[in-house]
Amino acid sequence: MKLYVVGGFFGSGKTTLILRLARWLCLEKGQRLVIVQNEIGKIGIDDQLLKAAGLDVSPLLGGCICCNLQVGLVSTMIKIVAEDRADVVILETSGMAAPNMLGQILRDNPMPPMDIRFLFLLDLARIQRLKNWFSLPFVEAYLRSGGIVVANKIDAVTEEFRAAFREQAREFSPYSLIAEVSLVSGDDLPAVIRFMLDRDPTGYSLCCGDPCDHESHHGHDEAGHHRGHGEHPAVCVRQRDAITTAGFPKAVGQMLVAIARAASAAGGLIAHIKMFAQDHQGQCAGCSVTRPDESPRWSADLDALSGPVILTVNAIVFGMEEPELSSVVDAALCSLDAAHQTG
Repeated sequence: MKLYVVGGFFGSGKTTLILRLARWLCLEKGQRLVIVQNEIGKIGIDDQLLKAAGLDVSPLLGGCICCNLQVGLVSTMIKIVAEDRADVVILETSGMAAPNMLGQILRDNPMPPMDIRFLFLLDLARIQRLKNWFSLPFVEAYLRSGGIVVANKIDAVTEEFRAAFREQAREFSPYSLIAEVSLVSGDDLPAVIRFMLDRDPTGYSLCCGDPCDHESHHGHDEAGHHRGHGEHPAVCVRQRDAITTAGFPKAVGQMLVAIARAASAAGGLIAHIKMFAQDHQGQCAGCSVTRPDESPRWSADLDALSGPVILTVNAIVFGMEEPELSSVVDAALCSLDAAHQTG
C-alpha cells in the first residue's frame, strides 16, 4: 500500500491538491483511495468537503498527529490495512505539523509496511506578502525534506518573486524537486508530481528530515509542544442553522472577511478562516480567507443549496486568546443573522 503524506501551513492548498490527487488516482489509475484528514479543531471543515466529493475519509480531529494524535494515526492506519480498504492512503496533516517530524513519527511508531511519499505545499502568495514571517523556517524545512515541494499560487505572485524564490530554493537545497503550480486555475496535476509519485521509491521513502536532527527546524520540543510558531493558535469552531436566500452567499463571504479583519486589527496572525455549508440533500459549499484583504474563495455556489443549511465556521489565528477569537466569530455570526433576516 502507498501512503502519500500531504503537508503544508494553513491555507496553502492541501485540500485542493488532495482533490486533484484523488481524481488522478481514482479515475485515471483505478486505485482504491482512503484519506486520513487531520484538523486541530474539534469539528472538521476539510473532511466534510472531501466526503461531499464522494471520497472515503477518516478524520482525526481535535489535535495534531505530531503531538496528541500519534496513537490515533497509528490505529487508523492499522484499521485501514486490516479492512483492506485502500491501495493508496493520503494523509493530510494539520497546518501545525512540522515537516521534519513527520518522517520521525512514521519511523518511531509501529505502522504497517507502506511505500511512503511526501508532498509539502508552500503558499507563495503568503511568503511574498510576509517575507520575514515566523513560518519561514518551515520553508527551509520543506525544501530540505526530501519530498516533493509544491509551490502553489504562482498566479498570485510576480515573476520577479518567482525567480527570487527559485534562487533561494536552490541555495537551501540544490537537489530539491519543486513543482510551481496554481492549483485553482490549473486543469491537472503537473507531470513532475505524477512522475515522482509513480517512480521507484528506492532512496525516497521516509526521507523526511534527519532523525538525528529533529529539533533543528522549529518542530516540537520533548513535551510535544509546537515550536517555530511562537505559540499555539487560538481555535474557534461554531455551527449555525441558516436559510439560503438571495444575497446570502455575499453576506457569508463578508462575514469571513469581517472575522479576518477583526482578528488582524487585534494583532492576530490569521492561519485560516473557513466556512462549510451543507443542506438537507447533502449539497455543500465551502469558503475561506487567509488574510483581511482577500476576497473569499468559494468551492461552489451557495445559492445552489436548497432550504435550511448548517453553517460551520472554523477560525484559527495566532496571537489571540481563544475567548477573544470566539467573541469576534460570535459577533460576525450575529451580523450574519441580521443580514439573513433582512435579506
